[in-house]
Amino acid sequence: MPRKLFELKINCGRMGIIHSLFVGEEAIVKFVEEQQGLYFDEVLGKHSEIIREAGTFFFEEHDDADPKVIAFIEDHPIGPAPNAIEQAIVQAIDHAQEDPLTCTEDEYFLEMLDAGGGSDYGYATREEFYKDCLNEASQCPDQWTDEETFWKEIQTRYPARFKEFVRLCRDKNVRFMVDSNVDTDSDSEPTKDTSDSIGPVKKKVGEIESDEKNDKGSCKRICT
Repeated sequence: MPRKLFELKINCGRMGIIHSLFVGEEAIVKFVEEQQGLYFDEVLGKHSEIIREAGTFFFEEHDDADPKVIAFIEDHPIGPAPNAIEQAIVQAIDHAQEDPLTCTEDEYFLEMLDAGGGSDYGYATREEFYKDCLNEASQCPDQWTDEETFWKEIQTRYPARFKEFVRLCRDKNVRFMVDSNVDTDSDSEPTKDTSDSIGPVKKKVGEIESDEKNDKGSCKRICT
């Protein structure tokens, strides 16, 4: 999808006006606008912290912008919005890495990942996020069994891993709503996933690093 020209204007009263013009992905802009919000650190002078919650501001999209203007603004963005958007993405990915369960059905977050918003900050794709989810689900299956929409997507994208989770739930006597009498002994169905099992993924913000020998230790949340 082509990148678009966006404009942001925020009236901050006597402190002034935040005005920004930049080129970006629509899904990333919508994620900030509808889900994450924006934070500006001293862009209008010392101690001028500006916080705008999601839904209290909007980006104006310029569909009729001249391609030459778009190309120029992409190389020379105006104002602080791009940095604030970057900060919002980093904050969201930090949260997703700490507690992926809360982000599995956040469509704004997932579409932001699909648009490449997390490529420089820990998740190159939605699939990288799903790997973290699968790793944690394998450690604490009882915490993950109610995420019906998530598991239906995993069943479609990664049938082998879905079967592995079903087997794990059965072995631990954990009730799984999406089990639906899955045949875990047959692996004949096609799969988009080329890995053999749910293996740990070691990552940090700004770098994607795999380490099959990495031992994450105990689960972040207490398993009951």
